[in-house]
Amino acid sequence: MSLVFAAFCPHPPLIIPTIGSKEDLKQINKTILSFKSLTQKLKDSKAETLIIISPHGHIFSNVFSINISKEFFGDFSLFDDFSSQLYFNNDLELSNQITNDCSEQKIPLKNIEEKSLDHGSLVPLYFLSQKNKFNIIPIGYSFLSIKSHFTFGQSIQRTITKERFKKTLIGKKILDKKIAVVASGDMSHRLNQSAPAGYSPLGRVFDESIISALLSNNAKKILDIDPNLSEKAGECGFRSLAILLGILDGLKTKPEVLSYENPFGVGYLTVNFSLKI
Repeated sequence: MSLVFAAFCPHPPLIIPTIGSKEDLKQINKTILSFKSLTQKLKDSKAETLIIISPHGHIFSNVFSINISKEFFGDFSLFDDFSSQLYFNNDLELSNQITNDCSEQKIPLKNIEEKSLDHGSLVPLYFLSQKNKFNIIPIGYSFLSIKSHFTFGQSIQRTITKERFKKTLIGKKILDKKIAVVASGDMSHRLNQSAPAGYSPLGRVFDESIISALLSNNAKKILDIDPNLSEKAGECGFRSLAILLGILDGLKTKPEVLSYENPFGVGYLTVNFSLKI
């Protein structure tokens, strides 16, 4: 298999046209444009399976999770949108192998079977599926150390790159299954006085630290961020990003910050990781 697409993106329901008001959509337009850019890049990659890492699925304190349901469904009824509905199938071959490999490597991973998708997955998938058709594998992080999340990501990368997953077309050359990875997460929720988690000056410090490290392509600098800083910043993307960085570890990548904005006191960061394949 080959990793052909990787991105980090936010999940504000307000960017869904049937949820956000005209004024909301205007204030968050940079993020909407970034999602449109990612959608086209995903289409160009021809990815067949998308691993989606969300902070709002089944989260356990000391174990990661992988959803092995055969089919998935999601809507935005929690946000009074009863018209938008999404359906996906799982890539059971890959999800089962991730489980087996994590077991061999003593990485704590719990299988769950839940058809309903959370909004941390659904918001990115709403955009990314508009021009693309793919299977998905939902992943949930834990409250283990950031280093553990990076190690989990490294394990996923090893599974993705295994030769035995190459599929052969009769009478033709071997083709790789193409894999995409999307880490969903918002940055600080404490960027101004009206922010949902209240204001903290450390919110901006955290967001700027992440962006600076990404622009210099310095994963270690991100992993070394003080956990107390991330906690006081009130974020939900640090662990998702750490898993993604583990998946990208050792690969030739170029992070491209497509946008960052915080019109509602929450940091919305969208990053494309260009892969040299």
